[in-house]
Amino acid sequence: MKHRLVIPYDKDSASPLQIAGALRDEFDLIWVVDSSRPLGTMGRLLGRTGQLIDIAGLAPDMAANLVDESNPEGIVAFVDSQLLTASMLADQLDLRFNRPATTRLFLDKYAQRKALEAGGCAVPSLVVIPTSASTAQVRALAGEAEFPSVLKPRDGTSSRDTYHIDSLTTLLELFGSMTADDGLRPQEYVLEEYIPDRPRQPGRPFADYVSVESVAFDGEVRHLGITGKWPLAAPYREVGSFIPSDLSPEDIALVLEAASQAIAALGADQGCLHTEIKLSPAGARVIESNGRVGGGAIDDLFAAIYGESLIHIAAKVAVGIPPPAVLPPRQGAVAYRFAVQAPQWARRLTRLEGLDKISALPGVVEVAPNREVDDEIDWRTGNHGHLIAVRGSSADHVELGKLSSTLSENLIAEFS
Repeated sequence: MKHRLVIPYDKDSASPLQIAGALRDEFDLIWVVDSSRPLGTMGRLLGRTGQLIDIAGLAPDMAANLVDESNPEGIVAFVDSQLLTASMLADQLDLRFNRPATTRLFLDKYAQRKALEAGGCAVPSLVVIPTSASTAQVRALAGEAEFPSVLKPRDGTSSRDTYHIDSLTTLLELFGSMTADDGLRPQEYVLEEYIPDRPRQPGRPFADYVSVESVAFDGEVRHLGITGKWPLAAPYREVGSFIPSDLSPEDIALVLEAASQAIAALGADQGCLHTEIKLSPAGARVIESNGRVGGGAIDDLFAAIYGESLIHIAAKVAVGIPPPAVLPPRQGAVAYRFAVQAPQWARRLTRLEGLDKISALPGVVEVAPNREVDDEIDWRTGNHGHLIAVRGSSADHVELGKLSSTLSENLIAEFS
């Protein structure tokens, strides 16, 4: 007998095929959608992989009654835009999920930062800049800010519209150009203190920020793994992730302690969690925590190393099956996904060659183009604006450290 699992779906979620592939043997999938929102091309696959329930235009109680008719045992969401839908449905149907008050903290960078601070976490300082703020208001709000700073949307995801601000003058100039094509998109922003890097270790090409992949089950939190990262592309676009990380035992202890403290401060007690932490000269500092499985192919990397996907773990927890106590990693392998980002000045892709050479490299299992020649390029789209993504495995971190230069030698990309 399969478990009946509700999954609120949006176009930025993991693909229905990926989710169904991880779950179809044990779960009957009940997709919940709002048809008034564009679902993208993947939306057509929902009805082929499970039951489809449309809650467009329904009040929360009516939506819950409609979903309840499918006799669900659990609910899980794999994208930020559907976390609150899942939480509110779970609250009305008495299903396992983080409470709405906790879920809102995952979606509001300012509210989350205040909750982390109240819980004793080491976090960067932060101020909110309203959408309609005048130059005088921006000056007043940022008067006590530390520079350099990071400017990002209050409810942003995937590094979209994220700016490096080196001074108050730069900030005022940026807000002064809000109506220009190269200025800010009107929305509420947060200005947060930049966390400096630790002194770079010779021969180590990786970043000093990581993510901790965790799962909470009825209040008990287990850390399942740590994902390493490459340094960001300017200004703050992710380049790639790998599992396991290359952290020392001492650094592992620091980031796991910081993740535990963050999860406790947010009151998260159900489901998978993805917490980003930076190792600064002052120690481990929490960047943010997310109430879902991490994006950027982290699920694929985790499954390649640990033999079970995070999507599968999240689904099991949702229907009341305890998570694994320990997942032994596959020995002698590092799984990676590397996303090639265009330079920040680029506006159009004029040439892209070498994908066949990259596909033939040892350890490469997938090369996925994300842009075609003549496509427009805009760094403000964040992580999702990459040119190609390369997924594979290396024998160790030493071999992995050569990947960036190897890709540069084989890929030809030109821009205007």
